[in-house]
Amino acid sequence: MTAEDAPPPSRTFLATNDRAGRTTVSAIALWRAFVLSCATIREFVPADRESAFKLRPSSPGMGLNARDDGREGIEKHLAGNPNARFVAWRDGAIVGAILSGRDGRRGRVSRASAAESARMRGVGRRLVESAPAALKEEGINKVAAVVFARNGDGNAFRERLGFAPRPDLACRDKVLVESERIDT
Repeated sequence: MTAEDAPPPSRTFLATNDRAGRTTVSAIALWRAFVLSCATIREFVPADRESAFKLRPSSPGMGLNARDDGREGIEKHLAGNPNARFVAWRDGAIVGAILSGRDGRRGRVSRASAAESARMRGVGRRLVESAPAALKEEGINKVAAVVFARNGDGNAFRERLGFAPRPDLACRDKVLVESERIDT
């Protein structure tokens, strides 16, 4: 991981001076730096589909439906949005994934998931930051994050990453084809 890939510094990364005037770094900072260096963020490739697909039901607070979030629905999404999708890879396995899309004018970040072992380790942050960066390269100027209102952790996480709530908007769906809903 290069310095450009690292998340913004937090208090745990700040060096302090001990009584002898020596500069020290906390054990938490060293541990977090090690963990962040262990996961690699790379583009989502076709061979990643099965592993990434298995992560999503284990992510709390998500609302899935059998049709759109099944293999066929994800295949349609991947075909229509080939560039802004990523996985986190650590120890020979996928530990996180994110899909995003665009309509040519605006982007949408959704379907972010991480393995339990990767949560609170910077993996989600790096995934969520990668998708808007890729959309920006495609000329997209604004990105929305879609998160269920009941997913308090997911909403707080996205707000920490700069996604502001929009009290002036109300989301409306119209179901065209019925499908089984699966809440995680």
